[in-house]
Amino acid sequence: MKISTRLTLLIGVLSVLLVGIGGLGLYGTGASNAALKTVYEDRVVALGQLAEVQRHLGANAFWVAASSLAGNAPANAKAAQEVEGNLAKMGKVWDAYMATYLTPEESIQAKQFAELNAKLTGTAITPALASMRADNALETQRIANTVLPALYQSALDGLSGLIKIQLSVAQAEYDGAVSRYATLQWVSILSIVLGVLFAVTLGTALIRGILRSLQQATQMSQSIAHGDLSAGDAMVGKDEIGVLMTALGHMKDSLTRVVATVRQGSESVATASAEIAQGNHDLSNRTEQQASALEETAASMAELNANVKQNADSAR
Repeated sequence: MKISTRLTLLIGVLSVLLVGIGGLGLYGTGASNAALKTVYEDRVVALGQLAEVQRHLGANAFWVAASSLAGNAPANAKAAQEVEGNLAKMGKVWDAYMATYLTPEESIQAKQFAELNAKLTGTAITPALASMRADNALETQRIANTVLPALYQSALDGLSGLIKIQLSVAQAEYDGAVSRYATLQWVSILSIVLGVLFAVTLGTALIRGILRSLQQATQMSQSIAHGDLSAGDAMVGKDEIGVLMTALGHMKDSLTRVVATVRQGSESVATASAEIAQGNHDLSNRTEQQASALEETAASMAELNANVKQNADSAR
C-alpha cells in the first residue's frame, strides 16, 4: 500500500471519528434542548396552569364559605362576583392546559378531573351562586357545609393527580436525558480511545516502514558511493520508497555492468600492451643480432680490403 494511501486512510478515519464525535455532541445537545423544551412547554407551563386552576377552585370554596358566614347582601354580591370571575378565568386556563401535549395517562386523568369539576360546579358552585344572589343564607350555608366539601375534595384530588403526572413525566424526561448523556459519553469515550489506538498503531507502522525503507536506501546509496556494488537486492514494494529502492537497484545493476565492461576492456588493453611490449623486445633482439652481423660483415670487408691492398702492393 502506498504511503499516500496509508496517510489518506489515517486522515480519513480520524476525520470520520471527528465528524462522528461532533455529530454525537450535536445530537446530544439537540436532544437535551428538545427535552428541556418539552419539560418547559408541556410540564412547567402545565404545572403553572394547574396551580392556577387549583387556586381558583380554592378561591371559589372560600367565597362560598365566606358568603355563608357573612349572611348579608353586600357580602353575597361580592362573593358571587368573585366566584363568577374565578369560573371564567378557570375555564380559560383549563382550555389552555388542554391544548398542550397530554400523555395517554394524563388525558384519562384530565377527563376524570373535568367530570369531577363539572359535578362540583353543577352541584355546588352554581346553586351556591343562585342562593347568594337570592340572599338565601340558609341554602348557602347548607351547600357550604354539606355539599361543597366532599365535591371540592374530590376535584382537588383529581387535580393533584394531574400535578403528580406532570412531576412524573418531568422526572422521566430527566432520567432519559441522564441515560442519553451516559450513553453518548461512553460512545464518545470509546470512539476517542479507538481513534487514538488506530492512529497510534497505523502511525507507528507507517513511521517504522518509512524509516526502515529510508535506512535501506541510505545504506545502498552509501555503498554505491564508496564503490561497493555487492550490496543486497533492493526491497520490493509498491509504495513510493519501494519504487525508489527499485530504481536504486536498477542503477546498481547498471553500474555493475558498466564496471564489468570497463574491467573487461582494461584487461584486453593490458593483454595487448603486454603483447606489444613482447614484440618490441623481440624486435630489439633481432635488431641487435643484425647489427652484430653487420659489424662482422664490415670487419670482414675491411680485412678483405686490406688483403687486396697488400696484394696490389706486392704485385708492384
